[in-house]
Amino acid sequence: MPPAVAERTLIVGVDLTSRKRNPSGGLDAEEDVDESLDELATLAESAGAEIVGRLMQSRPSLDAATLLGSGKVIELKDRIDAEKIDLVIFDHELTPTQLRNLERKLDAKILDRSQLILRSIGTLREKLIEESIIVSLVCVFFLWHLRSALVAVVVLPIAVL
Repeated sequence: MPPAVAERTLIVGVDLTSRKRNPSGGLDAEEDVDESLDELATLAESAGAEIVGRLMQSRPSLDAATLLGSGKVIELKDRIDAEKIDLVIFDHELTPTQLRNLERKLDAKILDRSQLILRSIGTLREKLIEESIIVSLVCVFFLWHLRSALVAVVVLPIAVL
């Protein structure tokens, strides 16, 4: 189930400058990153997050330690503190090392796209379970009242005789 208060969330993406144009001649990489961040934001909102902003970095390759460059990590930390961000979602799969390093440096909850999808599935499952419990309770309530009505129609007239 989504948190009662939506987590203030920042979406982070990396535009790899080493691939500026698609081989098919389609959208350039920056437009691809924007579309991907839009999709990620929609997914995060469906999981109960409140998107308060995004951060994107253009770089030739991903940093092995933190995915982002050290200056961008500092900028991200400052933004997390200033905007009281609870959750940072990266639009790239994070290695366990990157995840650990980012959590230490940013002091915030970190998810990547894959983890967000798994979280969304869990949220959906919890909603379905909650809704099925509500339906079951409504059925029990209905049957209880039906039983009371049947007692009034069938048993009480017999008792009168």
